[in-house]
Amino acid sequence: MLDIEERKQRNIDFWEGNHQDRPLCIMRLGEVFFSREFKANHDLLVKEKVITPDMIDVKSYLPDYERMYQELSEVDMDGFFSADPMTGFPWNEGAFGAKICGTPQSFVSHPVLSDVEELEDLTFDPQNPWYQKFLEFAEATSKLGAGRFTAGEPILRGVTDTIGSLIGQTELIWATMEEHDLMVKSFNTVVKAQRWLIDEMYKRIDPIYGGYCCGFYHVWAPGKIMWFQEDLSALLSPHQYEEYLYDTSNAFLEGYDYTLVHLHPASFFNLDQMVKVDKLKVIQVNKDVGGPTVREMVPQLLKIIESGKSVLIGLAKLNQDDIDAAFDCLPSHSVGLNLMADDVNEAKEIMAHIDKKTKERNHK
Repeated sequence: MLDIEERKQRNIDFWEGNHQDRPLCIMRLGEVFFSREFKANHDLLVKEKVITPDMIDVKSYLPDYERMYQELSEVDMDGFFSADPMTGFPWNEGAFGAKICGTPQSFVSHPVLSDVEELEDLTFDPQNPWYQKFLEFAEATSKLGAGRFTAGEPILRGVTDTIGSLIGQTELIWATMEEHDLMVKSFNTVVKAQRWLIDEMYKRIDPIYGGYCCGFYHVWAPGKIMWFQEDLSALLSPHQYEEYLYDTSNAFLEGYDYTLVHLHPASFFNLDQMVKVDKLKVIQVNKDVGGPTVREMVPQLLKIIESGKSVLIGLAKLNQDDIDAAFDCLPSHSVGLNLMADDVNEAKEIMAHIDKKTKERNHK
């Protein structure tokens, strides 16, 4: 097992683009639908069941966070467990008034505004019960960690995702073409809300080993981390990305030294614009079910690295060829793998293959 200082250095090397003897390797165990990993969700994961914050009992989630930490402690990898406020809840969408419902797999939000012009009344309320429940989660999981782990930022959907959830995706496309000022105002409201929420989270959680964890992706950093996603950027042209998302991306990340954005291959046509975001240090690229393999994504992954940023590949079940492609086709710096396994035994098998590839590369 790597000791704590070795693991910390591997994470620092990834952020800084230093030489790596192998890609940063972070493991996650369990299902792709993370909401199902918590027993406390079982009564909520019911099709069309409306979920409200008062139905969420934070204490009932803590045993599964402890279980996850104990299981991952058996795997010799580079990540640091992060007990994020339950990442399946659409926290931002709920706080802005979207209807939150259960499904057998996870939780979804439904549009509640009948007209784009209703966004004129969109406001950010720090006392919203969804945000207060989020902060209760963060404080409770950080205390549970007691120096072993802490909380981090879970999935919080970005400006296009959040506004699209309120008005619908078709209306989002129309509004970005016809309602420029209203969309800029609405997008900035979402940025303000998320920055407030994460700033407040850091007031309530403890650092771990002198730093913090990037929630969901479990990368450690020697400072505070901000990350965001814009899945619905897949509906915007490169020109619209520059028009709307360049400024909001930098606004999300302002004042944070360690920053990350989540990207699906469906949005690769906006990659040239994304790599220009000044304050961005890492681009996390999903390997999607039914999407391109890691080997097929090599041109885009190299573009990210050549722009001076690091790339984190996953979070997914990467097969042996995906892992081999990271060794064979990418440089020995600025590369991380977010791996998934069903259980500890499978995780150990994956890490054994990575150790083999590492020895082969280092002996060339």
